[in-house]
Amino acid sequence: FTPAYDDYDNFLRAGSAGELGSAMGMEQLGFWRKLEAHPAYDAFWQGQAVDKLLAAEPLKVPTLYVGGLWDQEDIYGAVTAYEATEPKDVDNDMNFLVLGPWFHGQANGDGSKLGPLVWDGDTGYWFRLHVLQPFLDEHLKDGPKADIAPVTAYETGTRTWRRYQSWPLSCETGCASKPQKLYLQAGGKLA
Repeated sequence: FTPAYDDYDNFLRAGSAGELGSAMGMEQLGFWRKLEAHPAYDAFWQGQAVDKLLAAEPLKVPTLYVGGLWDQEDIYGAVTAYEATEPKDVDNDMNFLVLGPWFHGQANGDGSKLGPLVWDGDTGYWFRLHVLQPFLDEHLKDGPKADIAPVTAYETGTRTWRRYQSWPLSCETGCASKPQKLYLQAGGKLA
């Protein structure tokens, strides 16, 4: 297998994911063999779904789920894990969710822009200073109670961090603006 410059060309040349894996010698890896044995979301994979495993356990440890709105690797995980554990947080003080304007892991670094989108300041630093540090101080250092909302989400249209009591939102109770219907029109117009 001689890789092309572009991954898309690699996939086209291989013909299928299975053929690409074989060409790269992937069958020596146990995980690849599991993928080949279970190519669909069957009972094998369903039994390992983290959200279902979390939902089956009691909520004993304060947890802060952090997700990126443009997480190319896992836009599903943080929100789904939060939703699976939220029903167990009867006092709304153990389960927290943060959704920032980030790609995967960007909360740990410079969050002032995402490609051509430039925010009003470093959102990663803001998160670490105003949410992560107070959360860790409270729960790991017995520091003061953190003043963080159950859900903190960055509203990209207004470039503002919002505090919410729950997620997903109902725009009847928590959105900055009301939903508006949009219709595609001829000539690339929107109405």
